Amino acid sequence: METPKGLWPRCGGWLLALVLLFAPLARPADVAQAETMDRKGSSIPRYNFPPPSRGDRFARNGLDLKEGIRGWKQYGQLIKAVGKEQHVDPFVIGAYIWVESNFDPHQDFANSRAHAIGLGSVQPADYRYKYSEAQLMEPYLNVTLTAKEFREKWHPNDLSGTVMDVWYPAWRRRQARGERLPVVQYPEVYVQAIANRYYALQEIDRHLILKGKPKPRPVKPPTPIRAIGLG
Repeated sequence: METPKGLWPRCGGWLLALVLLFAPLARPADVAQAETMDRKGSSIPRYNFPPPSRGDRFARNGLDLKEGIRGWKQYGQLIKAVGKEQHVDPFVIGAYIWVESNFDPHQDFANSRAHAIGLGSVQPADYRYKYSEAQLMEPYLNVTLTAKEFREKWHPNDLSGTVMDVWYPAWRRRQARGERLPVVQYPEVYVQAIANRYYALQEIDRHLILKGKPKPRPVKPPTPIRAIGLG
């Protein structure tokens, strides 16, 4: 597989919301490798992703968080379930899907070098004798194949390299020859787009979880009880 997966460049207008969203998350890349604790106390590796930026190659004016919320509402539970099955961070998978298809299960991207379909830009050529294109469009199968590819190439100390190995396996060879990459020119450009969505999806997921919890009903304070016979 020598060609990059399909891309769906989209730009959004929620720049201010993006800045406010990312402001508390910005940190140096070496700190990002340290482990942090999630709400339940289990460790979540921060990997070696760069800090979030205000824009990237596929969202020059900032992420459209409406698209992220819409996509995560529709496919977040599926992606988290598949991530658990395949032992892969679901937010990495989700960020990749957001970049590749904008959460469109009917994506069908083709050019002279590549054909990528579905949520995770799965290439039918890789499964020619196993699945039909219609089967590969099915969200669960498509996300599972994407997660398996991440699991096979997973480097916990170099998630930036993992992302590039999944998206464009020939990137190391081309970089060694001093050649630029298709679409993004440099690996850092694609990794930044993934990192931005990785951070955003974690915040979106927290927001949706909190939003889905029932609000506590106000409790009316009890009326003072007066003792019988007392003034």
